[in-house]
Amino acid sequence: MRRFLLLALGLAWAGVQHQAHAQDRPATIPTRDVDVTYRMADPTSNRTLEQRMRWQGTSQRLRVDSPSPGLWMLVDYRTRRLAMVVDPERRVLDTEAPAGAVMPGQLTAASFARRGQDTVAGQPCTEWETRDTTSVARVVCLTTDGVLLRLRRIGADGPPVMMEAVRVLYGPQDPAAFVAPAGYAHAAAPASPGSR
Repeated sequence: MRRFLLLALGLAWAGVQHQAHAQDRPATIPTRDVDVTYRMADPTSNRTLEQRMRWQGTSQRLRVDSPSPGLWMLVDYRTRRLAMVVDPERRVLDTEAPAGAVMPGQLTAASFARRGQDTVAGQPCTEWETRDTTSVARVVCLTTDGVLLRLRRIGADGPPVMMEAVRVLYGPQDPAAFVAPAGYAHAAAPASPGSR
């Protein structure tokens, strides 16, 4: 389950690198508040999983609710801090984003090639071909305001559609959803290679 969480998180962190690039590259983080529910095929169990991602523009924070109940992550783009929240244990694992913000599943800065238009979850999006950190080709469908609607593989094993939005709700997000609950025990994650 954590693999899916990190995949989505990596895609979100790609926006740190690409948000201000020229027009031949898409915005890869939302430019306004949004709440998106994704459906994903789990190749290890042949089940369909759901994952929710919420973005709050004013605080530049992302919340990712994993398919595992009670496990969610907060990402603060301004401070480059991450917090994995484990509700059943009332515990928070705090860490700093690695230097360069390269995380599992992240889109690389190498190239984006426009591949066409589509509609996903009722929202128009542009398909872009790019590569992840393992140089595997991927196609992402992104809205003009930076919301990831679909991620699919090209020429790789496993289901072609890795994740796809099934619900997109624009509107102000509750600030309380982007803060670890009071009273939870905090612990620092082990330093990762390349972290500051």
